[in-house]
Amino acid sequence: MKEAFENLARAKGYYHRHDILRTMATFAQALKQGASGQLFGADKMRFTGQVTEIVQLLNRTDEIRYALPDGLQYESGGEKQLFMAVVTRLKKLQEEAARITEKEIEERKLNIDKLLIRGTKQLQSDNAKEALELFQEATSLYVDEHVLFTIIGTRLLDAGLHKPALDYLTKAVELDDGNENAHLALARTHIALDEPEQALAGLQSAWKQLGRPTVDLAVLLAQAAQKAGKDAVAKAAAAKALEMDPMSPKVKKLCKQLR
Repeated sequence: MKEAFENLARAKGYYHRHDILRTMATFAQALKQGASGQLFGADKMRFTGQVTEIVQLLNRTDEIRYALPDGLQYESGGEKQLFMAVVTRLKKLQEEAARITEKEIEERKLNIDKLLIRGTKQLQSDNAKEALELFQEATSLYVDEHVLFTIIGTRLLDAGLHKPALDYLTKAVELDDGNENAHLALARTHIALDEPEQALAGLQSAWKQLGRPTVDLAVLLAQAAQKAGKDAVAKAAAAKALEMDPMSPKVKKLCKQLR
């Protein structure tokens, strides 16, 4: 029954860290273990005393007081009944927390979308400063929406704002190096900034990382290599692009340029 006393100690520790849900979950484990009927004599008295103490602590919390005005009830031998009361209340609290979390996530994602739309409209109106501020506000809400940085970076690139685009797209690749669109946009940005060697290095890294590169990546790699003065690399990439899509006018034009 060592585990029961360990869980009681953990429950008390969680309480003093103001983590009431974990307090209740760990307390419930201890009660289940203590209700097995294997505690006797001094151990039973110690267990009863510690359970009583935690019940008194929980009865001070809003999580218990608002739902159970009379608080949790306990006396020695009533571990099963107390276990059921704690678990029932815990499940309701967890359901409430989940609903709140889902609502917060929906609101956050909606706010990100609104900021992206407003920022894009500012870009279309040539209001770069306002657009950058809105995009910065959108990324301040970022949690796990990795594609956000690719979207913003690409829109800045298309608007000719190459330096801020570089920052966003570099971050996009750092967050998700399996996103080919991020690699392509980052390379296009380097080329726009007259940095073909950086574009080439990034695309070669992406080629290895992605495993199955697309025609678009092969074409851009060839173009970057050509601008960097690496004709052999450019021709090899163009040949690969032609192999993947021999009917593509874009690929045929590229191969003709590299002859």
